[in-house]
Amino acid sequence: MQSISTLTLSELPLFRGLTVEDLTKLKCHLHLKTVSAGANINLVGQSDQALYIILSGVVHLQIDQLNGTIVILATLEPGEIIDNLGMTDKLEYPTSAVAREDTTLLWMNYSVFREHLNTMPVLAFNLIGMMTNRLHVMYKKLQLLAAREVHERVAGHLIALAEKYGQQRDNGEVYVPRRFTQSELADHVGASRVRVNQAVALFKRCRYISIDKHLYITIYDVAALAAIAGYIGAPLYNF
Repeated sequence: MQSISTLTLSELPLFRGLTVEDLTKLKCHLHLKTVSAGANINLVGQSDQALYIILSGVVHLQIDQLNGTIVILATLEPGEIIDNLGMTDKLEYPTSAVAREDTTLLWMNYSVFREHLNTMPVLAFNLIGMMTNRLHVMYKKLQLLAAREVHERVAGHLIALAEKYGQQRDNGEVYVPRRFTQSELADHVGASRVRVNQAVALFKRCRYISIDKHLYITIYDVAALAAIAGYIGAPLYNF
């Protein structure tokens, strides 16, 4: 399988700021792996002795509940690490990591990675920063799931989509150029598809949002969704 260049490695958040010498050392221990859409990269309860970095594609960190429903805790994209919190202490994974689309990964044996952490302070600093960001995302997700009503959770998730992907137009609308099915929205907010469909239909009737034929969302009234989600007085999003 084709190897990866040190230039490409230097552009990844985990390896940013490392010297060419350090990148060359790391490159010797990194391997490429491809997984198909829908494949499990790791399963809850397992202990994987490898570090994974996403090069392309999208991966969901999710919890499979006893009643058969899924709750998506985080959407990981290129440059992000899969479950680096569990990996650091060689704990069992508390979540499943599932490829949303065909995905290419870099992986390294955990024990080798730990040795490099001990000798490369910049690598350790980058890892801490990524772990902090992950905790922030998880905290916001817990806030969302704590909402009692499904329509409140849906409104909060739409605001989260605006924060991460939104493109603000001159008229104040926010366009989210990412495809999200209502089944996926249901998985994000921990509710049934029927209840999510009802919330989405309500927001469309109120002209808070619209969804085009590509399943891309336009938000017309961010303030209204923020109020429903309980974000009054808080920053809505930053572009």
